[in-house]
Amino acid sequence: MKYGLLEPGPLRSEVENVALATWRSLGCRDAGRVDVRLDGEGRPQMLEVNPLAGLQPGYSDLPNMAELAGMSYGALIGEIVRCASARIDAS
Repeated sequence: MKYGLLEPGPLRSEVENVALATWRSLGCRDAGRVDVRLDGEGRPQMLEVNPLAGLQPGYSDLPNMAELAGMSYGALIGEIVRCASARIDAS
């Protein structure tokens, strides 16, 4: 398996902060993927952003990572639609 979830703790918080800061600074919306790797000092660094990640269950990264985090495919799609609908309703 090429994915794994970090245990809760300081490193996971740092990784989440890097990913969210990257996502928000680029103005990305709804769903996508920010790849983060640790540098030689063990600090998280943004590697790549994919704001239009694939959604094929069992194959694409985003649904696979969601499943590892305990989110079903249906819940993932529902959350994407909810976010997009909220943005449309607000405009």
